[in-house]
Amino acid sequence: MNSIEEIKESCKNNLNEKISSPFYGTFIVSWLLWNWKIWYVTFFIDSDLLVNDKHILKIDYIINIYNVDNFLNIFYSVGHILILPLLSSLLIVYLMPIITCRFYKKSLETDNANRLLKARNDEEFINAQGAKLEAQKGLIKKEQQIEVEKKKLEKSQEEVWSEEYKEFKSTKYQNDFSKIRECIYENGGYTSGLPSVLIAYFNVNDLVESIASNRIGITEKGKYFLKKYMEED
Repeated sequence: MNSIEEIKESCKNNLNEKISSPFYGTFIVSWLLWNWKIWYVTFFIDSDLLVNDKHILKIDYIINIYNVDNFLNIFYSVGHILILPLLSSLLIVYLMPIITCRFYKKSLETDNANRLLKARNDEEFINAQGAKLEAQKGLIKKEQQIEVEKKKLEKSQEEVWSEEYKEFKSTKYQNDFSKIRECIYENGGYTSGLPSVLIAYFNVNDLVESIASNRIGITEKGKYFLKKYMEED
């Protein structure tokens, strides 16, 4: 009994090993695909229907699928039973992994190329944004420098005007500043009644400017002088 059990177990293990083997499993699948008529008729065609339609028993129909009455039929039968399933198995087991590997390698190369292209585009975009930001910073800095220089210039101008105003206070025209003020702010700038020498002095010292015939207007320097004059008045 033990010997029979051992034989059964050995056969079972051998069968499992063959079925689980990549080659044998592939060969079985290939054989079933090339010889699909056999298992299709065996499992899905009713015997009575085959007898009524073909007037032949199921076993005879299966045997006739692979007829060996001439060379062509023998070649066809051997090809479907052995050669074609074997070639298909060899193709799947040996050639398909190579093809799959090449396709996978090409897929990886394409994926890496796409990632590299995206990285380059991202880098170019970041560089462009960085250059744009640097340009904006440079423009802001330049504007700030211009503003600082402008303030310095304004401060320097006021300092110059302050010195000139001190000199103006020592002249005989200081007391005539009120006449210029009245002319501009009360008479609309018309100079009728003002001495020409007075108008000439204030004009050459850039305190007033001619805006029309017999009419004057006050300059920025004149406004500064007038402000100082009114604060001291």
